[in-house]
Amino acid sequence: MSIVQQLCPACAAPLPIQPGERRLNCVYCGADLTIERDGDEISVTLADEVIGKIDRLRLTQELHAAEMRLANVQSEIRSIQRGPSNGMSRTQLNQLHKESTTLQQQIASIKAQLDPDAEPAPVAQVGDTQPWSLKKLVWLLFTFNGRATRTEFWAGAAVTMGIWLVLFVFSAIVNTIPDGGGATFASAVRTVLGAILFVPMVALIWTGVAVGVKRFHDRDKPGWWVLIGFIPVIGIFWLIYELGIQEGTPGPNRYG
Repeated sequence: MSIVQQLCPACAAPLPIQPGERRLNCVYCGADLTIERDGDEISVTLADEVIGKIDRLRLTQELHAAEMRLANVQSEIRSIQRGPSNGMSRTQLNQLHKESTTLQQQIASIKAQLDPDAEPAPVAQVGDTQPWSLKKLVWLLFTFNGRATRTEFWAGAAVTMGIWLVLFVFSAIVNTIPDGGGATFASAVRTVLGAILFVPMVALIWTGVAVGVKRFHDRDKPGWWVLIGFIPVIGIFWLIYELGIQEGTPGPNRYG
């Protein structure tokens, strides 16, 4: 048998194949090749481990491209949200929200293929990726997952302060119940209503913390930073500056 010329399936360079040879490396690209013989027919294929490396390289390139596109999309979303709201801007936001969701799903899928045993990274649960809805409001006020933008922070603060105001007015009305001759009854009514008001007040503390945690996530900081708000006077002003004025980190971060 004589030397046979074949082409490398990786780089298309000519390969001189010796008689009886079953495995070789391409001298041009270094690819590990397997030689299969069927009578006089000879076929050259990439070894399994090489195919795996090529697939991993392809997935890595796709991941980087998707992450770069997602960063650009989220930057466009923030830019539009800072500007005036009109019909055109809302249409653009909806399209960008859908693209952002698709890209996040694509990134999660590629990461799962690259490292099947790794735990999935935290992903924004609703956040920037969907327009306002009841589901988004529940996510914003009652969960600690994902990231919240400045707009979402101020929206959550407005809802919380509005409810606080309603409870304050209701409490003031309850306290105006005259004692008269039925002092015991009036006192009992105030006690019951006060106990009822205690539940939503606790819930409002929860919502305030939840919104603050997600906003810190958007700043790429751990949620426990909200505890700074308990520092008298300075804490509340620092939170307003940090959460209500500062921009979030552009593109994906460790929280989504």
